[in-house]
Parts: sequence; structure tokens; C-alpha cells
Amino acid sequence: MTATEAAEVAGLSPSATSYHLRALARYGLVEEAPSRGDARERVWRSTVHSWQVDSGASDDPETQAAEGALVDAYLAREVERIRDWRARAGDEPAEWSSAALMSESVLLLSADELKSFNDEVLRLIEPYKRRHRIAAPPEGARTVVVTYKAVPLD
Repeated sequence: MTATEAAEVAGLSPSATSYHLRALARYGLVEEAPSRGDARERVWRSTVHSWQVDSGASDDPETQAAEGALVDAYLAREVERIRDWRARAGDEPAEWSSAALMSESVLLLSADELKSFNDEVLRLIEPYKRRHRIAAPPEGARTVVVTYKAVPLD
């Protein structure tokens, strides 16, 4: 997206957003994307294809606050995406409605088992990530979000 498009999402001015995009680029979090035809417009794209937070791992209060804000934003976006899906699920082709899944399982694991379980789930997801398939997606492929959380309840 352009700085102007990002500004609309962020609620900032295009010049402020442009400044922040250049700062993110210095740290490798975004990069310039190919132009959409108008060489005057500067298009940016994320270089981050997935992320994870070791929430609560830091003793630094500022880091914990930043982690908390990031997780809160992630959870809000997740709820928005699910509600959006539910609102349009009835209009989706049957093959997509039957393929979509929301599931929760309560497991009984040791910390070592949870680490192994997480590694296995991430290994299963990796080959399907958009960045690996964007050049030659299977026919009928759509972008699908898979969210995964594994946290102790007690």
C-alpha cells in the first residue's frame, strides 16, 4: 500500500505515515514494492510473513507493555476476521463453507510436550504459507488465515 493508503488505516497524515514507513524500512520490516503503474507513487509491502510473541518473557515493563499492546491488537484483528467470515459464510461456495474450521481443544501437556507440539504445528503450516506459494498457487486457492495459540489455562 502507499503511505496515503496506510495513513487512512492508521489515522495519521500521509507525511507522518511516509516517515514511519521509511523508518520501518531501515529496520527491514517493510520494503518498496513494484509500482502499480504510476511511477510517481511509492508502494510499500511488509517483509514480515509471520510473527510470534514470547509474551511475558521480558522483565522490562516497557517491553511487557509493548507485547501486551501487540497481542491486544492481534486478538482484536482475529475477532474481526472471524466475525467477517461469519457474516459472509452463507454467501460462500459450499466447498469453502465446509472447509473452514474453528476448533478448540483442551490438552494436558508438560512444558516439553507443548514445545514439541508447537514445533510440529508450525512445521505442518510452513509449506502452505503464502510466501512459498504465491508464484504458483494451486487452482482455486484463496488467502486463508490460520491462527494458533497454545497457552496454559491454569
